[in-house]
Amino acid sequence: MSTSHSPVRVVLIFTAFLFFLVAIVFNVLSFYGGQELGIFRADMLENATMEYYTEVGPASWTFGLWALIYVWQALWLVYALSTVCRTRDGEYLYTMEFMSPGVFLMFIINLCFNVAWLIIWDRRYVILAFIIIALLPFTLYVSLYFSFSRLYRNIDVMFKRHMDTDVWLVRHLMQNGLSCYAAWVTIATMVSLTTLLTYSIGVPQSTSSSIVLCVIAVEVVIWFLLDVILFDKYTRYVYSPYIVQAVAAAGIMAQNYDLNKRFLNSIFMLCLVAVAGALLIAKIFIILIRHFVTPKSKGSKRYYVGDTLNTSMVRMS
Repeated sequence: MSTSHSPVRVVLIFTAFLFFLVAIVFNVLSFYGGQELGIFRADMLENATMEYYTEVGPASWTFGLWALIYVWQALWLVYALSTVCRTRDGEYLYTMEFMSPGVFLMFIINLCFNVAWLIIWDRRYVILAFIIIALLPFTLYVSLYFSFSRLYRNIDVMFKRHMDTDVWLVRHLMQNGLSCYAAWVTIATMVSLTTLLTYSIGVPQSTSSSIVLCVIAVEVVIWFLLDVILFDKYTRYVYSPYIVQAVAAAGIMAQNYDLNKRFLNSIFMLCLVAVAGALLIAKIFIILIRHFVTPKSKGSKRYYVGDTLNTSMVRMS
């Protein structure tokens, strides 16, 4: 161990923060002032809703989730910046194994796609815009993979070094922040798919909306099963996707529910809201039960149930 810095990692962290600020500016301009400056041609929300109506477009208040998402990103980025100045046992935190450079690299790429999508969608290149927006959740999934795997491999060492606070900060700020963002852009990709099917391929709007509502419902259920069964040791304390899914489902229903005009899709919306709400409640209960009730293996309070990774393996990783 040493107190020496890692220039590459420092550059990645500060670049991620800088790109985040740039992305915020472009997102704000897409709603306010961008037309006057000649950067954007149309209002990002109002005109798009009028031009490309679908039955899965959420109510305007749902887009308030962007504020939550960006605040959450700001919080974990500030935490990351703090690790550049903080040490533990003579080692800078950001150089430790739990802080993967891959998280920041993929986040930087994501922000580039974020800004690119704003400009491409403003020009109404529907197919290209769909491809770009589909890359947003993909880059976040990869970023989360780096974070989940690194924290899991090093969590025992971190507890032994009395870094409990950092474990929880990574979980609540970084992992839940990225997961919140990933869940929202996953749903946004599905909404974009509806636009692509309807206005570029020619599928009837009602049919494409039905397809996408079913896909979203399947995704929500599959993620829940993977989360609580297969990935629990990595994602036990990741709750933000369920909040996003419930709010998004409610927004879709609030905007489009009408049994007289669109009976089938209204039923789909109702089912989606019920499923998303039920899984949110279930996830909260599962977190509480597994955290407070389920006994830990190996006689340690910090191991997860079914965790076969013993202390010696953690030290060697």
